[in-house]
Amino acid sequence: MLRYIFDAGNDLSKQDMVRIIKQLETNEMKGEELAMTLAEMWKEIGVQQGLQQGKNEALLEVTLLQLTHKFGALPKNFKEVLAQADAPALQLILTNMFTFEHIDEVKRYLHVE
Repeated sequence: MLRYIFDAGNDLSKQDMVRIIKQLETNEMKGEELAMTLAEMWKEIGVQQGLQQGKNEALLEVTLLQLTHKFGALPKNFKEVLAQADAPALQLILTNMFTFEHIDEVKRYLHVE
């Protein structure tokens, strides 16, 4: 069973695997019940990852719209750099949007020069 978990769980983080193993240790399930529990756990992990990805994409889209509205056309490759930013950086940019006077001020949140 553990071999199946490790083979099927290539995309799972170490934390996910630890959680699954702890769940297995605390339950006395057999066969089909265990497989359904694993499937439900992986589904929930996938849903949470999808929700986070959607949130990040929405933050990126709003940030791009706001920066374009404020500064006009953005510098070349700026969109790609912005797409690499994490959610907290995008949130800081949006929070400080009204204080920026030049696009270069945004770059300090993106770790670019």
